[in-house]
Amino acid sequence: MFCVIFYAIGQLRIIHYIINNFKTYQGKLVSKGFQIDSANFTFKFIINKHQQIIKFIDTINNALHLVIIFDFLQNSVQITCVLIEIYERDEISVFITLYAIALFALIIYRLFILSYNSHEITLLSQLLANDIYQGEWYNESRHFKFMLKMFIMRCLKPLSIKLGPFGIIGLPSLISVLKAAYSYVMLLINIKV
Repeated sequence: MFCVIFYAIGQLRIIHYIINNFKTYQGKLVSKGFQIDSANFTFKFIINKHQQIIKFIDTINNALHLVIIFDFLQNSVQITCVLIEIYERDEISVFITLYAIALFALIIYRLFILSYNSHEITLLSQLLANDIYQGEWYNESRHFKFMLKMFIMRCLKPLSIKLGPFGIIGLPSLISVLKAAYSYVMLLINIKV
């Protein structure tokens, strides 16, 4: 799962780099003989790359939506079990307590990395519109400006990894998992009493 998210982040960063160095990439096309439409060709490359990323994210969302839901559910149950293990210990064994704390920290760290990087996909996809708008688009042809408007309109709908029908994965979803784990812990503690 992490590799898939890192791939999407890497591709979005490549698009940001090409947009920020648009004149350099346009100059490479001019040196190859595309003097007339070098800006249009460069921008079409950016659009095609962006469409590939959109299809990739959609494929991830369609293929892994149930896996992601069960992963988040499993993580909240694991956190609950670890916290109950720490809370219910009659004999305090340093080794078992350290093991439980380390396991708790690893689960939280894994969830944080997943949530943060999914949030970064959303943020990078929204920033594409800002990056392209800051370029020197006003010197380009009418067709280029039309493509730019369409690209900006598409970038206003951010890319995101979905948590099934419950929303998108981001930092708020991490908080939701922790809230669910806390609720499970309190329920189990109150039932036990």
